[in-house]
Amino acid sequence: MKILANCKKAIPTREDGGKVIIIDIVIGAPSGLLLEAQLLMDVAMMVVTKGRQRDENDWRDLFSKAGFSDYNIVKKLGARGIFEVYP
Repeated sequence: MKILANCKKAIPTREDGGKVIIIDIVIGAPSGLLLEAQLLMDVAMMVVTKGRQRDENDWRDLFSKAGFSDYNIVKKLGARGIFEVYP
């Protein structure tokens, strides 16, 4: 959250073209092998970093707490999503 908050301070307003682009895992709706891959990445995160992967609601909360006003999922690439996050 600290990194996102600092990004928000460093970028211009949305009207001036400011946004942050994030590419990361989004746990969610897929089924079959894609869901299995997402869950395995989640387990790896827990073991290696004591963290976890986030679903879209978790991302929304994180963006909000960091002070961003809006976001858009531009594309989902397998288990990953591309977020555009706006100040």
